[in-house]
Amino acid sequence: MVRAESYLAKQVAALCRDHPVRRKLLIVPSRQAGYNLTNWIAREGRGWAHLCFETPVSLAERIARPSIEASGWRRLSADESLFEIHRAAGAALKSLPSEQVASLAHGPGLTSALATTINALRLAGIQPDDVFTAPNTPFQQVFLRHVYRGYLDSLGKSNRYDAAQTLTTACDLADTSAYIE
Repeated sequence: MVRAESYLAKQVAALCRDHPVRRKLLIVPSRQAGYNLTNWIAREGRGWAHLCFETPVSLAERIARPSIEASGWRRLSADESLFEIHRAAGAALKSLPSEQVASLAHGPGLTSALATTINALRLAGIQPDDVFTAPNTPFQQVFLRHVYRGYLDSLGKSNRYDAAQTLTTACDLADTSAYIE
């Protein structure tokens, strides 16, 4: 919930007051944050016409999706991502030495943790071969690298893209000035 004394809320309210009919785009960390902010402005009786909010991912999606899909790729949902990571984890478990595999509990908790880690690595621009390559790397890290590679292979083979690819493409389009709204 936005506090009544919030500096940000006051700034946004002033922006809306100074530009009542102009479109205003506010980048927020989550849709809920944008919703709370517009609710606060409305409850205070202030105008907020044409105030739009986007998360970084939703803005990137708006910018990059037409270009990506024109290339024949389709968006991977969060559920599909979990499924692909679960499948890649199963394949990695089969390809690694059995005495090491016994130390992992392969289930929904592991899949969710792997998805969170792989998503963070992808958003940071870190590829599987960029990390965990030392000769005495712990088994869990080797396993993660195998799962990560399997996930990327699956995306490539099925022509699907995820949020990390969306952000990368949006940044590339912004860098080349290819995107004009």
